[in-house]
Amino acid sequence: MSIPGDSPSMSKRRILSLFNVTPIVLPLLVLGIAIGLAACGQGESEDQGEAVMKPAPGSSATQGTEVTDNDLFDASSSAGGSDKPGEIASGKARTLDVKKLKRHLGHLYLAPETDTAIRKLVKQIEAFAAENRHVTNEMTKEYKRLLAVVSNEQHDPFLERADSELNRHNIRFEKSDLRLKDKDGKPFERTFSGFIFKPYVFFVQNSPDQDPRQVAERIHGQLVQLKEAFDKYFGAFLDLKENPRHNTIYVMLLRRFQDYQNYNRIAEPFRDDQMTLAHYEPNNQMLVVPLEYGARRGKKSKEAAEHEGREVMFHEGTHQLLHYYSSGKRKGGHLSAFGAMWSDEGVAEYFGGHKVLENGKVAFGRINSRIEAIARDDNDRKRRLPLVKLLKWTRSEYARKKRENFALATAIHLHVYSQGWGLVYFLNNYKNGIYKKDFQTIMRRQIEKGDTGMPVFRSVFGDRVEAVEDEFNEYLDKMTDAWKSGKLKVGDAFKE
Repeated sequence: MSIPGDSPSMSKRRILSLFNVTPIVLPLLVLGIAIGLAACGQGESEDQGEAVMKPAPGSSATQGTEVTDNDLFDASSSAGGSDKPGEIASGKARTLDVKKLKRHLGHLYLAPETDTAIRKLVKQIEAFAAENRHVTNEMTKEYKRLLAVVSNEQHDPFLERADSELNRHNIRFEKSDLRLKDKDGKPFERTFSGFIFKPYVFFVQNSPDQDPRQVAERIHGQLVQLKEAFDKYFGAFLDLKENPRHNTIYVMLLRRFQDYQNYNRIAEPFRDDQMTLAHYEPNNQMLVVPLEYGARRGKKSKEAAEHEGREVMFHEGTHQLLHYYSSGKRKGGHLSAFGAMWSDEGVAEYFGGHKVLENGKVAFGRINSRIEAIARDDNDRKRRLPLVKLLKWTRSEYARKKRENFALATAIHLHVYSQGWGLVYFLNNYKNGIYKKDFQTIMRRQIEKGDTGMPVFRSVFGDRVEAVEDEFNEYLDKMTDAWKSGKLKVGDAFKE
């Protein structure tokens, strides 16, 4: 660089002053520039003319960045805040959209464990949001898992039907006396809460003094033991299969006997709600049971009343299982022996007789409270139904006789219940069960062929029918004598 009018020596001094270097340093500066240009040329040749920026060690560009599904989050980290999972953010923390999970709560298509997992995760997410913490990687992983699980459960036909039934009952009884009030005096949002324990589906009446889930779990624990005992007994001589028309076991649990009466007045107006303590609805595949009987208990102790309540529930639950299963040779038809009341009601009473053991397990096939009726009304053989009349009594005959003489027909009907239980108990236990196989043969023929009454009984016992009837009456005499003397109690196993 030169300025007009400068001498060569002046120009040299101006250049040196411009760089503010001494003459000795100038050659070194020129050499450095040359080396730098050479390095740039080499870099261009290696990277084919593209500039490469190498981040400094420890800079953010060298850190691994977590890849997440942005659509899962309802807020992202703000600039400048902490981006580490679980830490408190200086800006708005990253959280998960709990609405996508919460909207499924309360629906029956959710399995109990899924419902529990969702509630637990939602609680964690909301707690983190309240503290302005980023959700953790584990929470995000669980969130994705639950979304996938819900998607599968939501389209399970069994669960969809159960959910539809729950909604139907809640709509049906929305403006009825069955919709109770909470502790604050406000009506519950829904009349029933629903819970699934396949194949059982529970509809529990919401009330202010009990947890519906705990109620469902307690009753399920009892009914599943009934099913296990039923499966073991009938599975020994029948090919049990789920009835394709009745593959769901619905159970409605009402708070009190008064609520049960209110239910009957709305849903089952033809029932005598004074005599009926619980019932099974074949058309709906639903067992309807009150949890408390209140004034119906009379002078009975609380323990005795609770035992009777379970007895009734197990009785009706047995009817339900007879409809739930079909025989391999009676496809589409239930196990209930059409028309044969002594066996239908006798078997139901047989499984109704039970005892709760010290370990909480239930032993079935014990002395039923029907023994009270036998001891009170049937101990005189003249008042007992002859075997032929006991075996031939059907529901259709009861309906016909009731129109002629209501009191007499009702008395016979009740005898069929008590003596039917006595006959089933006798055939299964007399002399260590010598007639048990014969009884199972009778049941199989009734179920698979529709045979009933004295003909099927005689086809099994032949000319020994009269002798078997005498043994049966003697057995009842001994049983009632033991009952009257106090040696035999409800729930015991009778031994001659």
